[in-house]
Amino acid sequence: MKYYSNKNLTLQNFFSTKMREMQGATKDSSTNVKELIKVLQTGEINGYKAEYNNNIGWYGGGWRISKKNDCHVYLFFGERRPEQPVSVSLSINEVKSSVWHGTPAMLYKCLDEFDSIEREFLVMLSKLEKLEKEQEKRKKIREITKNSAKTWIKELLKDSGYTYCIEEMDSKIALSVKMKNGTQLEIPIHYNRFQKIMPEVMNIIKEFERLLDEKGIKVLIVNARVKTKWTNK
Repeated sequence: MKYYSNKNLTLQNFFSTKMREMQGATKDSSTNVKELIKVLQTGEINGYKAEYNNNIGWYGGGWRISKKNDCHVYLFFGERRPEQPVSVSLSINEVKSSVWHGTPAMLYKCLDEFDSIEREFLVMLSKLEKLEKEQEKRKKIREITKNSAKTWIKELLKDSGYTYCIEEMDSKIALSVKMKNGTQLEIPIHYNRFQKIMPEVMNIIKEFERLLDEKGIKVLIVNARVKTKWTNK
């Protein structure tokens, strides 16, 4: 399960899978709508509390069937045919599923499966929240590391006579140092290795400067291109 940039999207996908399975299981089932409405009008169905509202969804009126305060099944009715259900959806912890074709059989299936769906939902929610906390922790560590690396660079190059610029990236800092003959030296400083790299930065700059002075040749060093055809012949 690759998420993790959007918790609600993952939970919505979970709902969609469950709703699709239930709709497939009730495709050929038939239940009398009038009998269903009579049951709902008692205020209880399958041990759940049932409440009608004239303006509960996009389609007009409908029933909210509640297991508890944060777990609901919704059965929506159309404005043109208020006696005919048009869609059904679930809501757990204020996360709502998409609306699916609403039939009495689909509603009963949702009620039958709701306990197990809620258990799976809560397990997934717990894992996603834990992962969010871990991601937030890693983000804070990366930010601290990035700031430490920037501070180190500034202290290292202060009063050195070199002109430089820093480009911040997700996993590294790109340090560019202006050299002679219109060249610049670019040194990638990865956050997870910056404490090993930084002590060598000045040596790298000096060595590159020495080569420019001795050879007098303008050299450009770039990353190897993926489609380059190399040969040793």
